[in-house]
Amino acid sequence: MTIIFVLQYLFHFPKFGPENPNNIYIVGANQQTEEYQLNAQTNQEVHFWGEIVRFFPQAHFNIIFVGPDLSPNCEQAMKERTISDRMNVTFIRSTFDELCRKKKQTGQRLQPYLIVLFNPVLGFISNFERPDDYILKMALKKQDPWKITMEEIGELNVPTLITVRNDEELEYATKYIDQRNLQTKITPPFQKNPFGSPKIKRYDIGMEEPRVTVTNISFTVVQGFKQNKDQFNKSNK
Repeated sequence: MTIIFVLQYLFHFPKFGPENPNNIYIVGANQQTEEYQLNAQTNQEVHFWGEIVRFFPQAHFNIIFVGPDLSPNCEQAMKERTISDRMNVTFIRSTFDELCRKKKQTGQRLQPYLIVLFNPVLGFISNFERPDDYILKMALKKQDPWKITMEEIGELNVPTLITVRNDEELEYATKYIDQRNLQTKITPPFQKNPFGSPKIKRYDIGMEEPRVTVTNISFTVVQGFKQNKDQFNKSNK
C-alpha cells in the first residue's frame, strides 16, 4: 500500500497495456524478508503485491527484487512464482549498481518506472537492525554500502521511494541524501507514511526474543541530482 500511496501522491501513474510493462525495482531485497515472505505458506504477502494491479486494472507490472543477500537459488526458484497475469516477479542476486553496470556493458540501461528502498538504513547509525550480511560487512569495514548504488540511482533520474523506521534513521537519511547530491521531490523531505505498520522481526544476530518494529514509518522520494555531478564534485573538493 505504501507504493500505491506514493504513486498517487506524486501523480506518477503507470502506462497501460501489456506492451508497456511498468518496472518496479525493489533494491536491497534479502532472503529473510522479501524472499521469505513470497515463499511463505500463506498468500498474504502475495495478496499485498497484488493490490498494485488491482488498483491499476489496465496496467502491467514487473516487480524486480534485487539484492546480494538473496539466496543462491532464488532466481530459478522464483520463476515458478506468479502473483497475477498482469504482474511478473523476478529475483536477481546482485547489488543494484552491478546490475546497472552489466546493462551498460551491453549498450543498454535499466528502464525503471519506480525504484524502492524499504528501510535501507542510509548513513551510519548506532542501532540499525538490518540483518543483511552485505550491509553488516560493509558497516564493519566503515564503508558505505549504498554509495555506488545511489550514484546509479541518481543517473537513472527516475522516482525513487525511500522509507525509514524511526526518527534516528530519518535524521541520518536526510543528511545522507543531501551529501549524495540527490534531489528530493517532496516537501518536507520526509513525510509520515499512513501505511507504516508494526511488525514482529526475528533476527539471528544475538537476539533472544523477537522485537516489534514499525516498518516504513516515514518516506521520501528522490529523483536525479540537485547539481551536475562535475559541479558538485568540484564544489566539495
